[in-house]
Amino acid sequence: MCLMNICLVESTKESEESDLVVMSQTRKRCRRIFRPTWLIFLTICVCCLIHIHQVYTASRQMLGLKKRHKSMLFLSQERKMRQGRALELVVPPQEEDVADVDKNPANCDAKKSVFFLKTHKTGSTTVTNVILRYAEKHHLSVGLPPLRHWQLGGYPSFFDPKIVDPQLPVYDVLCHHMRYDHVTVRKVLPLNAVSVTILRDPTANFESGFSFFRDWPYPQWFDNASAPDSLRRFLDHPDSFYNKSTPWHFRAKNYMSFDLGFDNERDDLQYAESLIGEVEARFNLVMITERMEESLILLKGEGELEDMTERDF
Repeated sequence: MCLMNICLVESTKESEESDLVVMSQTRKRCRRIFRPTWLIFLTICVCCLIHIHQVYTASRQMLGLKKRHKSMLFLSQERKMRQGRALELVVPPQEEDVADVDKNPANCDAKKSVFFLKTHKTGSTTVTNVILRYAEKHHLSVGLPPLRHWQLGGYPSFFDPKIVDPQLPVYDVLCHHMRYDHVTVRKVLPLNAVSVTILRDPTANFESGFSFFRDWPYPQWFDNASAPDSLRRFLDHPDSFYNKSTPWHFRAKNYMSFDLGFDNERDDLQYAESLIGEVEARFNLVMITERMEESLILLKGEGELEDMTERDF
C-alpha cells in the first residue's frame, strides 16, 4: 500500500512538472506570436496620430489663409489701382471752362469724381468699399495711402497731398481716413467733384471707439481698459483720465470733429452751431450711420452717381 502511494506521488510530481514545461513552452510561443502583433498595432497607432496631426495642421493653415483673404478683400481694389491698371491722369478744368463741361459729352467722366471724408467708427469702411468698386468700374484715378497704411495724407496731421500714392496733380476719388483741410483737398480734386462724409450719433461713436482702440490712448489711462466698468468710470470723471500729452488723445474727445478738421477741444454750443453751417457748405451729402440704407440711396442719386448699381453696394 505504501509503495502504491509513493508511486502515485511520484506520478503526480511528474505530471505537474510536465504541465509546467508545457505552460512554459506555450508562453514562449505566445510571446513569439503576439510580439510582432503588438509592434504592428503600435506602428498603426503612431501613423494614425501623425495623420491626425497633419490634418489638424493643414486645417489650421487653411483657416488662417481664409482669414487673411477676408482681411485683404478691402485692399483688392487698391492693389489693382496701384499696379496702374485703373489709373488715369485727370487735368482739372479751368474756371472759364466749367460751363462747357455739362455741354461736352466727352467730359462726362469728370462728373463722376467723388470725395468721401472717411470718419472713424461710423461705418465708413462700408461706404469706402462702395466707392472703390465704383471707381474701378469707371476707371477713375484714386489717391491711396502709402503701403501698409490706412490713413491718407499724413494722418493725424492735416491732409498733405505729398503723402498720397500715386503722385498725381488731381484725383478722381479720395475716400480714405484723413484729417480734412478744405483748401488743400479741393486743390487735388476736379472743381465739380461730389463731396460726401458720414457722421454717427456721438454717444455710439464714442462707445465704439472706446472698445475698439487698444493701442492709444485708453490703455495709458487705465490699468485695464477692457474692464467692464472702465467706460462708466471714464464717463463719470472724464477730466480725471483725459490727458492731452498722451499720443492720439483726440480719439477720446469729439473724434468726428477732429476728422472734419475742426478744433475738437472746443465744446461750447456757439462753436458747435457754427460748424454745422460749415459742414453743410462744404459737403453735398452728409450720410448718417443710423440711417445707412437711406444714406446709400441718397449717395446713389447725388450728382452724376445715378449709374451706381446694386453690385457697387
